[in-house]
Amino acid sequence: MTCLHVCLSNLPGQLVRWQKAFPYGRIISRVDDLAPFAGNKLLLWLHADPLDPATLQNTIRTLRQYTPEARIVALTGMPDPARTAHLLKMGIRGCCHVLAAPELFKRVAKVTSNGGYWLGEELLTHLIQALPQTVEQAPDKDNPDPLNVLTQREQAVAHLVAQGASNREISETLDISEKTVKAHLSSIFQKLDIRDRLQLALLVRTRRQ
Repeated sequence: MTCLHVCLSNLPGQLVRWQKAFPYGRIISRVDDLAPFAGNKLLLWLHADPLDPATLQNTIRTLRQYTPEARIVALTGMPDPARTAHLLKMGIRGCCHVLAAPELFKRVAKVTSNGGYWLGEELLTHLIQALPQTVEQAPDKDNPDPLNVLTQREQAVAHLVAQGASNREISETLDISEKTVKAHLSSIFQKLDIRDRLQLALLVRTRRQ
């Protein structure tokens, strides 16, 4: 079933780029306006900025009750790691800048609609750095190190990601372009069958030694 994009916002004038990404998407101003879309696979985009904290929390709670199967992504013009972490606790699947490029909106949609989370790089770095250090485990010939399928350079990128390094920091450390870093990450995700940096960091830090 095709995913229908619906954005709840009282400021549609700020959604020009979102509309370019999803020309068939719908913009609504009230939760009750979701009624005509019942039965569709929904990806809900919630414009968080115009809402005070209490209203935002109540709106997310209502959306989850109204459409429990839908994924929710918050749109904001003021990205903040602490606020994003709070929104995640309330059940959203990600947070994206309201003026992001259309291609980025599409990437966010692909990740979140497939069950993943979309986090800003700063928050993701905080989460990775908060993970415990590598867990030492006894070697197991029946379960070899999963990183063995990666090239030496890809392993270097993976270890830097596990340390919380951004693409720019990886680029500077390995003396390669950020475009090359992204290419390595795409290859790593495909080889290890994972979706994002957080999964990669968890894998690196808990793998067998």
